[in-house]
Amino acid sequence: LRARYQVTDALALTTAHNFTIYDSYDTAATSEATAYDDTFLGMANMIGLSYKMAENLTAKFSLQSHMSQAFEFHAGNTNNCFVDELYFTPSLEIAATEKATVTVASRFYWEDVGNEGNETFNVKIPVIFSYNY
Repeated sequence: LRARYQVTDALALTTAHNFTIYDSYDTAATSEATAYDDTFLGMANMIGLSYKMAENLTAKFSLQSHMSQAFEFHAGNTNNCFVDELYFTPSLEIAATEKATVTVASRFYWEDVGNEGNETFNVKIPVIFSYNY
């Protein structure tokens, strides 16, 4: 499910949500779920905000979470409700010409959030050049 709401001419809010049930088509997840006589579920959520600061300059912010064990309830499982990954991505998109854009972003992400001391924190700073023809 994806929705976009144009708040003003310059400000827009976007959300995206995905819910997945791993079944017999995904053999790795199925073997883990079958071992516990359980269904293995996953969910991804995203909320984004974009603000057009000038004709060729747009600031964007995105918050995403991926949970693949949040609903895995069975005997002996101590990690019932943790988020596998949590991302925060601020970016700046510059329209250099009509066909060329440059996006500079940083991505802060946490893995195994709430998983009893196994959390990790990472930072990436990608620069993306794109050309539309």
